Amino acid sequence: MADITAKGHFDNLNSGRSSTLERAENNAKVTIPYLFLEEGSTSNDDLTTGYGQGFGAKLVNHLTGKFALSILPPSQSFYRLSAGLEAMEKITNGDEDAKQQVEIILAKMEDGIMRYINNTKFRKSLYPALRLAMVTGESLVEKLDNDKYKVHNLRNYVIKRDAQGNVINLVIKESIDYNALEDELKSGVEAPDEGENLDVDLYTRVYLDDTGSYQMFQEVEGNVFNESSIKSFTDNFINVRWNEVDGEDYARSFVEEHYETFVNLEKQMKVLVENAVVSSKTVFTVNPNGFTRLKDYTNAKNGDAISGSELDIGTIKVNKGGDLQLTLKLVQDLKRELAETFLMSSAGIRDAERVTAQEVQLVASELEASFGGIYTAIASDIQLPLVENAISNLSIEGMEDIDVIITSGVEALGRNVEQAKTMRMIQDLGSLAQLVGQEQVANSLNVSSVITSIVNNSGVGNKDFILTNIQRNANATAKAQDDVAKQVIEGGAKEVGANIASQENLKG
Repeated sequence: MADITAKGHFDNLNSGRSSTLERAENNAKVTIPYLFLEEGSTSNDDLTTGYGQGFGAKLVNHLTGKFALSILPPSQSFYRLSAGLEAMEKITNGDEDAKQQVEIILAKMEDGIMRYINNTKFRKSLYPALRLAMVTGESLVEKLDNDKYKVHNLRNYVIKRDAQGNVINLVIKESIDYNALEDELKSGVEAPDEGENLDVDLYTRVYLDDTGSYQMFQEVEGNVFNESSIKSFTDNFINVRWNEVDGEDYARSFVEEHYETFVNLEKQMKVLVENAVVSSKTVFTVNPNGFTRLKDYTNAKNGDAISGSELDIGTIKVNKGGDLQLTLKLVQDLKRELAETFLMSSAGIRDAERVTAQEVQLVASELEASFGGIYTAIASDIQLPLVENAISNLSIEGMEDIDVIITSGVEALGRNVEQAKTMRMIQDLGSLAQLVGQEQVANSLNVSSVITSIVNNSGVGNKDFILTNIQRNANATAKAQDDVAKQVIEGGAKEVGANIASQENLKG
C-alpha cells in the first residue's frame, strides 16, 4: 500500500473538481436544493429558494419514478439466465428433453434470485440514487452488512478512472459520531470526555493494485483498519452514472443539459411573481376638491351611506397586464418544453397498487427511445451487479457457464419485436390456411417450436408451461390407456345389458 494516507488521496482528488461541485450545486438550486447543498451548509440553514424551483422538483421526481419502476419493476424479472450453445451441448449432450429441463431449472433460479433482490433494502436506495444522478450527474451506492445500502453524493466521495472508465481509486469521507464507530475503529481515536460529542472523519478507500485486484480498507486518524480484498468493484459498490463522458472521472447530469432553460424559467417566474405582488396591492384615492370627505370614507363601514360622489373615489392601477402576457406565454412555453423533455406530458403508469407488465414495458421502451441508450447503460450498471451479488450471496453453484442477460432497454425491445413478428406470422398462416386448408398448414408447422418461441419471448420465462417430449409421450400413453379402459367398460356394460335382456326374455 502506498505511503500516502486515504485522507491524502481524498484531498488530492478533491482539489481539482471545484467546477464539478459547482455545477452540481447550481443544478440542485433550480430543481431540488437539498439534494446538494452549498459547501458548509447544515440542516439548520434555510434552503435556497427560486420561483421556478417547484416545477423543477416535480419534473425530477416524475422522471425518477419512471426510471426506478422500469429498472426494478415489482414482482417482475428484469433479467434471464441463459446457457450458451456450447454450455448447453456440454450439459445435455444434444438431448432436447434435457435442454427443456435446463431451461425450467434456470427459470426457477430466476424466481429465487428475484425474491432475494426484492427482500433486500436496495429498492429503498434506488430512488435517491437515481435522483442524485439525474441532478448532479452521479451517485454511489455502498453495500453494507445485512443487505443494507447507503447512498453517497458527490460531496462525500472522490473517484479516479482509467481511460476505459474503470475505477482505479475511490475514497469515501464520512463524518461519524465517535459512539457510532465500530469497536475496532474506536481504538484508533482518543475517547472524548463523558458527555462530550466528538465527530470523527472515517475514510474508506478502494483501489486497483498492480495485480489487477481491488483492495479496500478504512482509515481513522491515520490508522488503517479492516483491510480486505474484493473480487470486483461492483461487489461492494454501484456507481450510478447518468451521462458518461470520455476522459472525465465524473458523469454529467440530465439537468445540466437543460440548465439554461431552468434558469430562464426562474427569471420569467420572478418577473411574474414580483409584478403579481405589486398588482395585488389596492390603494384608493379621494379627490381633495370633491364632495366626498376622506374621513367619512375611511370611517365608513360596509354598507354605510355617506355624503359624496363616486367620481371622487378612485384606485391606483398598474396596467401591466398586457405587458405581462408575453412573459406568461414565455413561461408556458418553457414549462411545456421541460415537460416534454422530462416525459411529463407523455403517458405514464397508472397510480395503482398493481400495474401490468405491458405498462411497465411501455415506459421502459419510452425511456429507451427518448434517452438514446442512457437508460440501458444506467439499468445495466444497476441490474447486473444486483443479480451477480445475489448469486454470490445465495452460494449458487455451477454458474460458470450461465450468462446473465438483462432484459430491459434494447434487449427488451428486441424481444418484443421478435414476439410481434411471431404473432404476425401466425396471422399470415391463418390466412393461408383458409386458401389451402388447415390440415396442410398444420402438417408443415412445428407447433412445439412456435409455442416455445412465444413463451420464451413473453417475459415470464420458460417455467413449467411447456411439456417435454417425455411428458407428452407419457400423456399420450395415459390417454391411450384411458381410451382402452373406457372401451372395455363400455363393452362390458353392453354385454351385461345383453345378458339381462336375454334372461328377461326367458322368463317371459
